Amino acid sequence: MFKTFYPDLNYESAYDIDYAFFKRAGFENIIFDIDNTLVPHGAPADERAVKLIKSLHDEGFKVLFLSNNKEPRVKSFADLVESLYVYKAGKPSKKGFIRALDALNGTVLNTMFVGDQLFTDIWGAKSFGLLSILVGKIDKKEEIQIVLKRILEKPIIHSYKKNIRKMGFPVVLTGFMGAGKTTVAKELAALLTIPYIDLDKKIEESEGRSIPDIFKTEGEEYFREKEYEMLKKYSEGKFIIATGGGVVTNEKSVKILKSLKSVYYLNSDFDILFERIRGDGNRPLSQDYESTKARFLSRENLYLCTSKKHVNCNGKSVSDIAREILRRMHEDTGC
Repeated sequence: MFKTFYPDLNYESAYDIDYAFFKRAGFENIIFDIDNTLVPHGAPADERAVKLIKSLHDEGFKVLFLSNNKEPRVKSFADLVESLYVYKAGKPSKKGFIRALDALNGTVLNTMFVGDQLFTDIWGAKSFGLLSILVGKIDKKEEIQIVLKRILEKPIIHSYKKNIRKMGFPVVLTGFMGAGKTTVAKELAALLTIPYIDLDKKIEESEGRSIPDIFKTEGEEYFREKEYEMLKKYSEGKFIIATGGGVVTNEKSVKILKSLKSVYYLNSDFDILFERIRGDGNRPLSQDYESTKARFLSRENLYLCTSKKHVNCNGKSVSDIAREILRRMHEDTGC
């Protein structure tokens, strides 16, 4: 019964979504709920919302706001960001979604929906056949009828997350610098048509500076704590996660990795890895051959202990590695 309300994907925030991934996957239109999805209830489009919608327009997306609210509220928000809108949508009824697709001149195959409520947003979008993305609410303060709905949502969300783990997600790739974790994550995500998360990139976006700058100004301990926080954030979602080479050196991160079903250690001979990373200024811990090899050897057992599956990558292409992981996932889940 609960599965009727499961979202296709779940993010902490609408602002965390990698929309470029969905553009590459063939999506052309995005339908958003407004209140508590993009801004607090009743608030106008703020700087962050304006920036997001502009970036989506720049990427070629058509954007429409689908709200159960009255026209003055919805129109004022949509006009500020030069987007389409449908008011008094009657979600979860299909009527509002039909009006939305007509306005977008879209189809259920090239349109995705983003909202913060299960019983109106996600149920409606799923029933209509749209890709549904549940995001966390912006503001804790909500009207009493919505508060009551949130109580009913809790067991469904718990069941959803439990089901995600049962399916073997998230899939986490570990390994030393240069192992190809990010490139394999991209390839695997494309095969599964689900997003990939590059932890290093997410940390840089969150901090507003590069990893070498973080190491230089704050030190490795600070970076490892941020890495742990980011791993924890995405560890309950349907994602492919590419970790940094040193994620296994933080005890709290190790605890998360050991709790997950699908952690793959991408293993290659050290000499192959060193050739890939030598002279890369974006890797603050890659130095001369001997010190880098010593770091590799000190971590190798940690990679083995924190991963339940090992992939020998020597002589294999990115596509070969991704397809091997996909095959092993199917074997594990029976899907």
